[in-house]
Amino acid sequence: MKSLIKLASASLLALALGTAALANPIVGSVSFLGINTLNGPLDTATQVTATNAIVGSASGDFALNGVGLNDPVTFATPFNLNSGAVASFWSVGGFTFDLISSAIVTQNANFLNVSGTGTINGYLYDPTPGTWNFTIPGAGANGIFSFAAATTYVPEGGMTAVMLGLGLLALGLAARRKQA
Repeated sequence: MKSLIKLASASLLALALGTAALANPIVGSVSFLGINTLNGPLDTATQVTATNAIVGSASGDFALNGVGLNDPVTFATPFNLNSGAVASFWSVGGFTFDLISSAIVTQNANFLNVSGTGTINGYLYDPTPGTWNFTIPGAGANGIFSFAAATTYVPEGGMTAVMLGLGLLALGLAARRKQA
């Protein structure tokens, strides 16, 4: 009887630890449209010196929590196209994106594409890793741009601990039955 109590206690502990580790990530995407000012011609610019942006689309948790079409977006400007960390890189509707890094993917007289990674925070969600792309189609320092941030979610290992605990419980019960 004592070993059954120990086995049940261990299983409940594994279940509790697994449940506490479950994450509540932000899932969805948001894109922005607006006018920007670069620090030079499109093919040589290294920095966005000013931006005036609005939400172009929102899905998933962004839309669910009230981020709507044409909502104003706040950007940390100026920002370097090849950059390191920028806290509160953008914010809209209670969500904030902290940039980890960005790099120019394509840059010429007719097109600019910058890609990066960061963490999205908002409401009661866990900080969630996200990716973003910044593009300017067309020549000129002032033009329309789009910015899209989409979360990438890798499941937390908490459920694995729960399943392992239940599997061990089943094996223990099977071994106990076999002995009896």
